[in-house]
Amino acid sequence: MCGAWRMAAALLLGMLSAGAARAGVYSADDQPEWPMPSPYLEAIRIDPAAPPLLRPSPFQVLLGELRTLPLERLDGATSPDARPVRFRRRVAAGEARARDGLLTDEERVSLGAAYIRLMKYEQAVQILTPAARDRKNFMALANLATASHLAGRLDRALSYQRQALDAWPEQVPGWSGTQLVWYRRVEKYYLTLLQARYQESLRPTGKEGLDPLFPGVRFSGRDGYQAGEIAPEQLAEVPADALAVVEHLVLWLPQDNRLYWLFAELLNASGRVIEAADVMDELSFARAFGTVPEFQQHRRVLLPAREVRKTFLAKLGRPEDQELLLGAFLPRGFGLPPLAGEAGWVAVIHQAERAYAVPPLVAPAGAAAGDGGGTATPWMPQWRQIGVGFAAGVLIALLAVQQVRQARRRRR
Repeated sequence: MCGAWRMAAALLLGMLSAGAARAGVYSADDQPEWPMPSPYLEAIRIDPAAPPLLRPSPFQVLLGELRTLPLERLDGATSPDARPVRFRRRVAAGEARARDGLLTDEERVSLGAAYIRLMKYEQAVQILTPAARDRKNFMALANLATASHLAGRLDRALSYQRQALDAWPEQVPGWSGTQLVWYRRVEKYYLTLLQARYQESLRPTGKEGLDPLFPGVRFSGRDGYQAGEIAPEQLAEVPADALAVVEHLVLWLPQDNRLYWLFAELLNASGRVIEAADVMDELSFARAFGTVPEFQQHRRVLLPAREVRKTFLAKLGRPEDQELLLGAFLPRGFGLPPLAGEAGWVAVIHQAERAYAVPPLVAPAGAAAGDGGGTATPWMPQWRQIGVGFAAGVLIALLAVQQVRQARRRRR
């Protein structure tokens, strides 16, 4: 359990530092979002009234939008600023310029990215190929690698992906140095994915398994596959930013079920059992991925564990209390002195609140709706919250004692 908590802390930091997925599918019309807002804070912005367990994460919201892009028919109620409408508007404008022979290489990159999102892979290859003749155009090469992969030409995808990494620039207007390093890191993992898939195509077995992005990791505990756990020797082989990397890849390849399964396994390994089970349910029912034996075995383990956790959290009642309990279990400040870790956590939350103007969970007493002013109210202890925090602390202490007892038994 301690290993899973350590991984959860590291992966959360990775999520806080990762942008929304632009790696591999680049567009001059879309600047990369950086950093990605905290899942907790962004979920409040999406639906402040919903309980934490029901709030959609920014990742799931964006993934849902990307999966609906290829639909030819749009709901009549769709906003003109919705992502599908904007993409089709971009495609129409780009195709008009292409017919007139006016497309620049930058416009080809953007139109190719739109075609990829709309699952028009052959059109993407056709429109991107002239721009990729400039071997320094890393965006065109990366987009062409993705389009070739999704069109079923893995050998060409590998070639273009290697060229994109070789052409990686030292700076891009509007991007920070940290962004360049991060996106190149995701691109290298994509190269690993392409290499593995290409080798599978040479020796097809008809069996789908986890993509070997993290070799030797089967996401099992000490006694087989378990909810919320991963064996220490396997944890050592998983990089701290693994969840952020796979999130990027899933958003880049939103129809790829095997990658989505890997995402679920990382969620479970980091202790996020409810989310992991939800993803596996979606794969099984909505995405027809239920025929893989290993996947089904893991899902059967997670389903009862999810219900236990949901029942426990639901008994707390108010959304604020659920957040407090989840926060109490979060291993803040791992690897740092407690005071430094706590201060760092508070600084991250406050910085994100300022950046994204997150509204409070509960409006101050006497404040009118839409009133940005109001007088400060004196601080008063929140006894319910203190009680929840105390109860969580006792539970954690009991778990720690149990871990020590088990360790002593093993030594005997």
